[in-house]
Amino acid sequence: MEDSLPEDTNSDLLVPNASHPANFYTSMFYSIHRSDNYRIRRETAANKKYDFVVRSRFDLALNKVIDFDTLKKGVLYVSKDTDGPNPLLNDQFAIADSDTMAIYSSTFLFLRWHASRGVPLCGHSMLEAQLRHFDVPIERIDIEHPFSDGKFNIGQHSLVRDDMDKWVDTKIWGY
Repeated sequence: MEDSLPEDTNSDLLVPNASHPANFYTSMFYSIHRSDNYRIRRETAANKKYDFVVRSRFDLALNKVIDFDTLKKGVLYVSKDTDGPNPLLNDQFAIADSDTMAIYSSTFLFLRWHASRGVPLCGHSMLEAQLRHFDVPIERIDIEHPFSDGKFNIGQHSLVRDDMDKWVDTKIWGY
């Protein structure tokens, strides 16, 4: 466990939703980065790499068996959440080979760089900017979201968070 980042971390960066302050996104990216560093150290110590690495939020229910034999190295797979010409890049779930996941997970190191190029501090936007910068192809896979609109989610989703109002100050979050 790590100490939380100070609340004012990156507070000078543009966030698209005032109910999600900069520290929320910064902390998410910091956690992803630190977790992946642990994986990289383990791979280095064992002198081998994982074929694929899964990044998932702790409150996401994976509802489908992933056929890893069909996945390609060099591609980042994210959850397919919506259809349409410009779907958001899901920032809750991803699968990639070890090297590609290292690019995804290093987004924390590039937050200010992307922000200096006009990218708002938002999970979807920062990840998409990171992957585009490193020319990482993205494919969306259906993980069969079982839930629809709820108090904290819009559209189909797989987040198990019925008790969220017990641990989140809903006035701050704007719900």
